[in-house]
Amino acid sequence: MVIGIDLLKWLIVLATISYRVNSASAICEFSVSDRNKLYNFSLASPLPKYPHGVLSEDGFYKVAVNETVLWFQLCDGMVFNHDPPTCVDCWDCGGPSRCGMDCSALMAQNVEGYPLCTTIGYASSININIIDEKNPLKGVIVKMSSVKPNCSLTVSVICDVKGVQGPHLLDQTGACDYATVLRHPSGCAEVVEIHGKGWSWFSTFILIVLCLFGAYLLAGTVYRYFQGVRGIDVIPNLEFWTSLSQRTQSLFASLVRKFRGPSQVFGVEKKRRREKAKTLPFAIGRTEEGCDVFSGRWVYDESRPLYDESDCPYIQPQLTCIEHGRPETDYQHWRWQPHGCDLPSLRAGHHLGCRTAELTWSRSIDWGGEPGRNCYNETRMIEDPNYWGSDSRKSVMQVIGEVFSKSKFPITFLNITQLSSYRKDAHTSIYKKQWSPLTPEQLANPVSYADCVHWCLPGLQDTWNELLFAKLFHP
Repeated sequence: MVIGIDLLKWLIVLATISYRVNSASAICEFSVSDRNKLYNFSLASPLPKYPHGVLSEDGFYKVAVNETVLWFQLCDGMVFNHDPPTCVDCWDCGGPSRCGMDCSALMAQNVEGYPLCTTIGYASSININIIDEKNPLKGVIVKMSSVKPNCSLTVSVICDVKGVQGPHLLDQTGACDYATVLRHPSGCAEVVEIHGKGWSWFSTFILIVLCLFGAYLLAGTVYRYFQGVRGIDVIPNLEFWTSLSQRTQSLFASLVRKFRGPSQVFGVEKKRRREKAKTLPFAIGRTEEGCDVFSGRWVYDESRPLYDESDCPYIQPQLTCIEHGRPETDYQHWRWQPHGCDLPSLRAGHHLGCRTAELTWSRSIDWGGEPGRNCYNETRMIEDPNYWGSDSRKSVMQVIGEVFSKSKFPITFLNITQLSSYRKDAHTSIYKKQWSPLTPEQLANPVSYADCVHWCLPGLQDTWNELLFAKLFHP
């Protein structure tokens, strides 16, 4: 039990000494970079075994040369009055109780037979530089000075291959002016490799990844070539290839054609895509096979809408009709029903939701009513199945379809023109956020400021999302 208590005491003492010795401030750390290398110098750890001096418990060195005693401490910010050893008969410092408190007994000597404590106190300036700029490993020089006359100290912390420790020179140059050169291994630099110039580690990593990817493509291409694959299909992971830009694909394809000569695969692929485009139900023109999802009718569905206006954070205030006073909600319950087929339902989790681009729509005369009227107070849709707005020209749409059918890559249009033209009831009208105060004339005549360009949400725009969903996931 006694041994355990003694061991605990020694551990506490050692921990205290270690803390006090190594409690250095930032000035004890010095770093310099040179030619992509970082040199970290530390003066924070005095040596426990000092051949030319005595290390006190407080981390101070005591050096005696020619009856002159010098106390110094390398670290703790190079501050001299941090718990130095106790002095005896240091009346110049204010007595033994004051020595080492307000002033530090760095130098003690006998003057005319009387013990005298010569003090420096706090160093007024501290400067740290490397000894040799061409060779940072040589070490650093620490220079300290005080405002008191003839009281200065210069310490050189030098690293060398021999690892010599302790002062090898101590010259008295004045009544209170000493200089010493110390060789202190703790001042030797810890060298860290850095990449301040040229290729950084990230650039090197990217280069390695690109090289590995190129090797993978080359090996995969050679393997598929010997398996009888020709043309652009010789490239592995064709899905990744198709995700690249059209310009990149065309450039690579031209290089492949120059290398291999004419290939039938390109022609076959183009023919296959054109045949597929003819049977797509999303083409502008009607087809004999399949279902034209743009030909149908609006049916009233009690399960609609799929979400509440207040639950969708993406709806802009000019589209929230219920919030701005629209009295009826029938416009939210209509669902588009194609002739002879059904649109795939939107399930929870697809999150196509309520965010839709704003589209500029046709003029107010396209509402199938009397001239001079618009969508204000319209609560019923147009029921004529052959109705087209005056701006909806089928001939122009057919020309566009013919032009894009000749493209190398399949281009699909969602023909929402006619099915949207029926919905004169789905506009925001006067039930929206007004960005400027309405004039008395406008308030007296709501038709004058009714918005027949935007649509209420939930409403017609959700059908556009359903058509887009069907195209993306059920082509």
